Amino acid sequence: MNKITLNKSYECDILIRVYESQNPNVPESDQIVGEVLFKDKPHIRASAWLPKGIAEFINSELLKIEDKNYNIHISNELPYQVGVLTSCKENFDLYMNKLLNK
Repeated sequence: MNKITLNKSYECDILIRVYESQNPNVPESDQIVGEVLFKDKPHIRASAWLPKGIAEFINSELLKIEDKNYNIHISNELPYQVGVLTSCKENFDLYMNKLLNK
């Protein structure tokens, strides 16, 4: 099992950003964007329709990391509403915490 330490500062091994797409023409299926930014390897980016989808993507990427001890910082930049979805910020936090505490 990975040892994940959530870090409140940006002094971390992995920075995770979650935000609403800034492209006004993006389809609903890509309206929420997630990035996993590593200190020492290429970054990974994905998009999803639901906050849960981005949380699952991030969790799957964290499980692939060979080094089992790392500090991460999660920057949840989602607004309350994305498209027709509400409580986006809170739902992402809920799903991400559930996945990280498994």
